Amino acid sequence: MPTTTSRRLRSANRGVRFLVEIAAIVALGVGGAHLPAGPVVRFLAANLLPIVAMVLWGRYVAPRAKRFGTLPIRLAVEVVVLGGGAVALAASGFELLAAVLGGVVVANLVVVHATGDDLAVREDATRPRPDRLG
Repeated sequence: MPTTTSRRLRSANRGVRFLVEIAAIVALGVGGAHLPAGPVVRFLAANLLPIVAMVLWGRYVAPRAKRFGTLPIRLAVEVVVLGGGAVALAASGFELLAAVLGGVVVANLVVVHATGDDLAVREDATRPRPDRLG
């Protein structure tokens, strides 16, 4: 059984993970809005890049995903979405924000996968709860 400290660390890391996911989605929108293209292309990219990222995340990485991906698929989606957010910020001229996001992404991915927390979150999300049984 996990200790109180390990539960707190796991909860804190899950909170960081959620914030990183949101930051990456926003960063992809910022990157799309700053493309060196016409206004229509920038508008479409600013809206479609985050949508595509959310669809990929929801399909293969999210704890309740029906097609929860194997480790290589999850890692690929995580790197593309989370790393893509950092790259998008850097390409938009926000180098410091990109470096901070990139550093937090790398640290979080290492902790999540080294501790197996990605699978633990999946188990927690898909376990039936007595208070929710019909």
